[in-house]
Amino acid sequence: MSSEVSQDTKSDVATTSPESCRFSSHATFTSSPPASIIEQVFQTQQERSKTRLHPLSSSPLQSPTQCRHYRQINHNDISSQGSRAEGNKSKYDIIQKIKNQHRQEILQLRRQRKEDQQCEFDRISSQNSDLLAVINGDDIEKLLAEEEEIRREQREIEILEDEAEMLEWEEDMELIELIRCLDMDES
Repeated sequence: MSSEVSQDTKSDVATTSPESCRFSSHATFTSSPPASIIEQVFQTQQERSKTRLHPLSSSPLQSPTQCRHYRQINHNDISSQGSRAEGNKSKYDIIQKIKNQHRQEILQLRRQRKEDQQCEFDRISSQNSDLLAVINGDDIEKLLAEEEEIRREQREIEILEDEAEMLEWEEDMELIELIRCLDMDES
């Protein structure tokens, strides 16, 4: 029986290689460092909540005014403060950037509304001034004079066009007569 046990252990030893020993040593760790940090933070938060929710308990875990890990917390904050500040600063910058963009968009919309209102006001005021001028009769005489002048110019243009057509027609007739005369001379 002892020979059987020794053979079984030999076979187990023979089947285990140095590589499998390396992997098995890593598998023996049950908690990783981040999990222990999370557990510590969770425990600290629970202690804080107990002291805040039950400040007058007979046996408090910790005095509400006393920080149990004062040096550790400050030391951790100081050591990681640079990375947090940069991260917070970049988040702050991003938030400020978004807020500024939003402000600029709102200002631009307000400016556009003001410009539209100003254009509408200008258009209405010009129409009102034109209407008042027409109602008062000041511009009616000017408009009638301008209209009469335009009609006179159109009549002159029509007369000139008629004269040009007559001259063109006369020239065409002369050319036709010359062509007939040339055709008669040749025949």
